[in-house]
Amino acid sequence: MTLEYGSWWVLLLQVNHKRGAFWQNVTGSVEDDESFELGARRELLEETQLEAEYFFELDFECHFQNRRGQTVHEKSFLAAFRFPPNVIISDEHQNFNWKKIERVQKRDFGHASNYEAFVKATKMLDKID
Repeated sequence: MTLEYGSWWVLLLQVNHKRGAFWQNVTGSVEDDESFELGARRELLEETQLEAEYFFELDFECHFQNRRGQTVHEKSFLAAFRFPPNVIISDEHQNFNWKKIERVQKRDFGHASNYEAFVKATKMLDKID
């Protein structure tokens, strides 16, 4: 099955007010006993109650200081679903929004690295059949 570019949507999550109320994609930490893929799938499930039908690790990593001053190593992935899945957000978020992929802009994300991961993910969409 080939889907047209305009039929793709991206899920944006708004973190709660305590964390800054900015918009982002799913993020999280990998626990000591997990592979990257297992940690990413667990975070996706914890934050949205979604299980990916398609999962691709992206060749995109970044490092930054979090709000507690800790150095974070972030890797990115693409999780895809048949639309529209039922999203139930965790309490670390206060809102979510599905946005048509062609309408997503850099300003839709609170951090440039989240937007860069989104751009990288769009290049993987042709791998979904």
